[in-house]
Amino acid sequence: MPVLRMVLTVAMLTGAAWVLCPSAALATSGPFEYCPARVGGSERLTSAASTLYSFELRAHSARTVSGSIDVQTKAGWFTIPFTDIALTAGRVRYRTAENAFERTTAVSPELFARFPAGVTTASMWWVASARAFGDGPFGWAAKGTVACPPIAGLGIPDRFTSPDVAVRVSAARIDLSATPRPGDTVAIAQPIPAPLSTACRHPFTNARVIAVAGLNWPRTFRIWERRATFVEVAISAQGHVDGAWVYQPSGIEAFDLASLRSATLTEYAAGRAFCKPAPGYYLFVSAFIPR
Repeated sequence: MPVLRMVLTVAMLTGAAWVLCPSAALATSGPFEYCPARVGGSERLTSAASTLYSFELRAHSARTVSGSIDVQTKAGWFTIPFTDIALTAGRVRYRTAENAFERTTAVSPELFARFPAGVTTASMWWVASARAFGDGPFGWAAKGTVACPPIAGLGIPDRFTSPDVAVRVSAARIDLSATPRPGDTVAIAQPIPAPLSTACRHPFTNARVIAVAGLNWPRTFRIWERRATFVEVAISAQGHVDGAWVYQPSGIEAFDLASLRSATLTEYAAGRAFCKPAPGYYLFVSAFIPR
C-alpha cells in the first residue's frame, strides 16, 4: 500500500539557462493534511487464505487519533474502527549520491483487523473519518471528528523512475508482516454499502500539471554535479495549491527555495476519486544540471 498518493514531473534547468519568474510568497512552510491520519501501509498475514491484515497509520506530527477506515475488497466494502491510537514522531535518514537528509514522520504501532471468511483481497484503504488530540500546529484537535475526503488516485501513484530518488538508510520502524502479540487488539471489519460510486470510465486519477511555472537558477551558484529537489504539493479538489514543502532537499538551500517557488506557482488540475474531483498530492521534481 503506497504511503504517498501523487504524480511526478521533472523540470530541468542547466547552468546556462535563466528562466525568470515573479517573486511570490510560498504557500506554506510545512506539510498540509486533508485528514488527521492516513493509512501508510497494509499487509495480509499468514497465508493466501488468511482474513487477518496488519496496517499502520501515519501523519506529519505526533498525535493521538480515533476514527474509521473504509476498505474495498473483492467481496465489497468494509469499515474498521480505531480508537486512541498514538502516532509517535521519528526521524528517518535518507541519502542520495550528493546529499543526506532526514524526514520526520509520525507512525502508529502495528494495527490489526480481521475480515469475514472468504475476504482475502483488501485493495483500497481510506481513512473515512477521524479526530485527533495533541497534533500541534495542524489544528485538528479543535475540529473534533471530521469526515476525510478520499484522496485523488486513492493510493495508486503513477509509475516513475529517477536517478535522483533517495535511498532510505534507517531501518523500518515497524514490521507489518508480524502477527499480533498477546494483548494486541484485533479490530473486526464490518460490511458497509459502497461509500461512493465508481460507475465511470476513470473513477480514480492523480492530479496533473497544466503549466509549469518558470524556474530560476540562483545566480550566485555554480555546481559540478547534478542536483534535484523534490517538492510535495497539496492540491485541492478545485486544482488550487493548498500547500507545498520540500520533500527531498538537494543539499543546496537556494535550489530548494527556487524549486519550492516554481512548484507553488505551477498550475495544476485536480485528480479524481470515486468519479469526482478530489484533493491530492503531487511530487514536483526540479533537476539542476551543470553545463
